[in-house]
Amino acid sequence: MKRGQISAIYLGILTVISVAIFALVLIWSMNVRDTNSEFLAEEQINLLIEKVESDIYFIENNYENTSETIFRIRNNIPNHIGTDLYSISLRASGLNNSASAFLSDPELVVSRQGSSKFGSVGVLFIKQINTKLPVIKSYAFSSNGEYILEYNTSAGLKFASQ
Repeated sequence: MKRGQISAIYLGILTVISVAIFALVLIWSMNVRDTNSEFLAEEQINLLIEKVESDIYFIENNYENTSETIFRIRNNIPNHIGTDLYSISLRASGLNNSASAFLSDPELVVSRQGSSKFGSVGVLFIKQINTKLPVIKSYAFSSNGEYILEYNTSAGLKFASQ
């Protein structure tokens, strides 16, 4: 072999090693970014659940102090969590009252429909809420940018339609 051929072989080997290292660093950085964005999305969902839960407790503590039979709270919510749309639902189980509202085990559920590198992903976040108010199964969608929480003394607590 000639002297120039040996340095060309070394140059080729170094190029292959450099490309492999670059690919590993790129994959690692994408993985770290996805992990961080997922963590931020979970924190945003937790804040959203706390916001709705505090509105429920506000209604529960104050509806008796008014003469109104319908008590409403309107609050803004983000349209997206990350890049994904989501919905918030109230649900419960157990016995029903005369307006078909459930009287036990109330839950707040945030469901998020997202996508990842490997396809579509649906994620549910469920939180038990401690309220004595009867709950009517209902939904609020993030695309509206707000929710209306309504308590009717003769029916129960629900997300009102916009």
